[in-house]
Amino acid sequence: LCFIPTTDAEQVYCDVSSCFIRPQPFGILQIHPGQLSGLRYVSSAVAHRMGVQEHPPLDDMVEKARDYCDIFHELMESPDHHADVSKLADLMQYFDTRLSEFTNDQFDIVKSLRWVYTTRKDFVCAADAYIRSDALVMHYGSHLFDFADECYAENARAVALLRECGMQSWPTAAQFATAM
Repeated sequence: LCFIPTTDAEQVYCDVSSCFIRPQPFGILQIHPGQLSGLRYVSSAVAHRMGVQEHPPLDDMVEKARDYCDIFHELMESPDHHADVSKLADLMQYFDTRLSEFTNDQFDIVKSLRWVYTTRKDFVCAADAYIRSDALVMHYGSHLFDFADECYAENARAVALLRECGMQSWPTAAQFATAM
């Protein structure tokens, strides 16, 4: 029975199992904020009692993230399109809010995602890139190392997740020696 107002203009109402309380990436239906404010309609506690979940299952979100990254890779390779890579930073921010929920297998998948857009105009996994530093990029050039695009540096939660996934702030002395 579809009776819960959503934020989707095309699907105004949905059933309890197909919407969620918190904002989600990928355009997943979110319950209308007015329903949760506690001021006009129902509180989040009431929504929970009705069976509305706060977030979609993490397995589904990790799989969607993998697909989402593939779409971004294709868009960036096409000369006719330009993808907004800050959307990937938003996705990282969302995952950072759920970091404690990941199983080891799920987190291994997240760590392996090639979702860090670099100054070399390529996508790499977090462990293969460094936090962008204009001083580093200017001094050593982006030809030696993969530095994350500046859109990530502006998103503290995205950076926190990338650090958890192995991104470093600075190349080590051994990495500099190897690159030279």
